[in-house]
Amino acid sequence: STRRIRQNVVGLTEFLEAFYEREECEAMIRAADAVLQMPDDGENTVDATFAPGDLPPESALDYAHHGDVQESEAGYRRAIELAPADAWPWHALGTLLADHLQRYDEAEAAYRKAIELDPVYALVWRNLGRLLATHLDRPDEAEAAFKHVLELDENDGYARQLLAEISERRALKECIEAIAAGNWIALRSLLISRL
Repeated sequence: STRRIRQNVVGLTEFLEAFYEREECEAMIRAADAVLQMPDDGENTVDATFAPGDLPPESALDYAHHGDVQESEAGYRRAIELAPADAWPWHALGTLLADHLQRYDEAEAAYRKAIELDPVYALVWRNLGRLLATHLDRPDEAEAAFKHVLELDENDGYARQLLAEISERRALKECIEAIAAGNWIALRSLLISRL
């Protein structure tokens, strides 16, 4: 049997998110292609049919783990073409670029575009902070991003942990600098402040 999907383009985010959440990259690409080729009928609807066997078992992240990151990237870029004002495909692209392709500057741009589109998307802020801290060596900006996450979601333990790690690294660096300078008073003061 087939699954018939008819979706108003205004609600396209939820339509594509369903594929994204199930990590069905090829289905997402087909859906995006269907919309891009859709005739202008004035109703702005998507009408696509997928047989269950058409949907691959691999997820977008599985593609990346098995070396087919180009397929994942193509899926996210098509989703962006389809819904350029939607933050989630920008976020997903940023994560793929950072975690699987090591294209950190492009990942930062994708995260910043997602934030521009949805400034309260806490997960994007957190991933931007992680990128800035771990790959771009910009701890002050990372710290600001993690603090913003906690303003959006005070219960985000991972952001709190990453913020603490930045603070620990900063303190360690200050201790090393104090030792290198032979400034034992500053070192003692730093160590006491950490107690």
